[in-house]
Amino acid sequence: MTLRLFFRLQSLQAISDKRFLLRICLAKEYTMVVKLSKVVFKKRGVTQTYIMIEGCPSHLGCTVILRGASRPALKEAKRILKFLINVAYNLQLEISYLEGRHAMLPKDYKIPPNPATSSSLCVEYGPPPQGRKAVRPWNGGNADSTTRSLSGKITALEHQSILISSVWMAGKTQCCPAEVKGICYYSEKDVSLGQFLRDSCFNLTLKCQNPNCKKSVLEHSLSFVHNDGLINITVEEMDGHIPVAEHPKEATDRADTKDEEKDRYATWTYCMNCRKVVTPLSYISDETWNYSFGKFLELSFYNKTATINAPEHQCHCQLQVHSTLYFGCGNLAARFSYERIRPYNVFLRRYLPFDEAFHKKFTVLELNEIMMSSSDLFERFNKHIETTTSDTRALFKSAVNKPEHLQTLLSELHVIGKEVAHASSILKSKIVSVTNSYNSYNKDAESGYSYGEVGSAPYDAFSHFPWHARRYLFLLTSAWNERLGAIVQ
Repeated sequence: MTLRLFFRLQSLQAISDKRFLLRICLAKEYTMVVKLSKVVFKKRGVTQTYIMIEGCPSHLGCTVILRGASRPALKEAKRILKFLINVAYNLQLEISYLEGRHAMLPKDYKIPPNPATSSSLCVEYGPPPQGRKAVRPWNGGNADSTTRSLSGKITALEHQSILISSVWMAGKTQCCPAEVKGICYYSEKDVSLGQFLRDSCFNLTLKCQNPNCKKSVLEHSLSFVHNDGLINITVEEMDGHIPVAEHPKEATDRADTKDEEKDRYATWTYCMNCRKVVTPLSYISDETWNYSFGKFLELSFYNKTATINAPEHQCHCQLQVHSTLYFGCGNLAARFSYERIRPYNVFLRRYLPFDEAFHKKFTVLELNEIMMSSSDLFERFNKHIETTTSDTRALFKSAVNKPEHLQTLLSELHVIGKEVAHASSILKSKIVSVTNSYNSYNKDAESGYSYGEVGSAPYDAFSHFPWHARRYLFLLTSAWNERLGAIVQ
C-alpha cells in the first residue's frame, strides 16, 4: 500500500532519507507539474486520488511518499514525520534569531542526560512546583490521545504550545482584565515575530480594548506572564530614524524578499549588568521575521543557559535575565524586558486544622466579656429609667388636667424596667447553662475527644452562643432606646 501526503511549508531545505522520498514544491508564481495518482485498495475496492506537485523551489515545500506498512503504522509515521519537519523548520528560524541576538552557550555547558522535552535549543522546563506531580502540558484543547508519545512520557511532541496571561497597562492602571491565551506553535493560533512587531508594537492606529481609554500605543505597555517570568513590552519614540537596510542587487528565487517591509526592522541588545548597548544594530532576517511568536515566548521564559557573545564589549552576561531586547522601526523602538516574579498559587483544602483548645479559651473569654458588658449595660438602663421616671413625675405634678398621660408614661417605664431585669436574668442563666452543658459533655465524652467532638450539639451551642448573645443584646437595646426616645418626646 502506498500513502502519498502533501505538506506545504513556508521554508524548508531539501531533506533526503533512505525511507522517504521528498520532492520540493509550492504553487506560487512558479511553473510546476501536477500529477494525479490513483491508488486502488484491492481488498475493499476503494479508489483514492493523491496529488504530486513537482517543479517548485526547494525551500518552499515538499511532497512525501510513505510506503510499505499498514495504515495505522503509516498514520503514526506521518505524525512523527510532520513533527520532525516542524522541528527542522523551527530550528532553522531559531538559529537565525539567536545569531541576530549574538547568543552563545557558555564554555562549561554540558548537555543534560535526560531526553529533550522541547524542540527549541537549551530549553529546560525544570521540575514541577513543590508538592505537585508532573502534569501534561496544554495541548491546544485537543483531547486526542494520539498526540501523546508512544512511551507515555512527556516528550517534546507534547510541548508544542504555551499558555500565557496577557494584560494591557497604561502607567500603573490596568486597562482591561487579564486574558489567558493559548498559542499552538506554527498554527492559526500563532503569528510570526515579524507580524507581532508590525501589528501590535509599531501600529500606532491600534486602539485600546477599553473604550473609555483614549491613550495611544506609546502610553501603554503589554505584559506576558508565564510560570515565574514576566515579559514587559513598551514602545518608545527615538530622536532619529533607523535607516532602511540596503541589499546587493542579486538575483534570488525567494518571493518574500520582494517585500521591503522587513528591511525597515532592526534589533539590538542592551545589557543591564554592563549598562550599555553590547550588540551592533542589525536588520532582522527573513527567518527571524517568520519565527513563531509562541516559540519566541517559550525561548524567553525557559532558555536560562544562553549568554551574550559580545567580546568587543567584554560582555558574556546571561541573556535571559541581564539583557533588554530592542526592535526598531522608523523612529519607534519596542523594548522587551524580562524579570522573574514570585507567583502565588491558590490551593483549596478539604478541611483546615482545628485547635479546639484555642477556640474554647477564646469562647470563654468572649462569654466573660459579654457578662461584664451586659451587666454594665443593664445597670445603665436601670439608672436611665429611674431618672426618666422621676423627671416625668416632676413634670406632671402640676398637670392636674392630664393625669392619664402620667399614668401611661409611668406604666411604660415600669414595663421597660421589668424587661431589663428579666433580660439580665435570662442572659446570665443562659451563659451558665451553656457553659455547664459543655463542661459536662467533656467529662462524659468518649476517648479521643479532649474538648468535645466538633459538630456535636453541646459544642455548637457553646461556640455559637457569643454571636447569639450579641445579637440578642443588640435587638433588645435598639427596641428600648426607641421606646425611651418616644417617652422623652
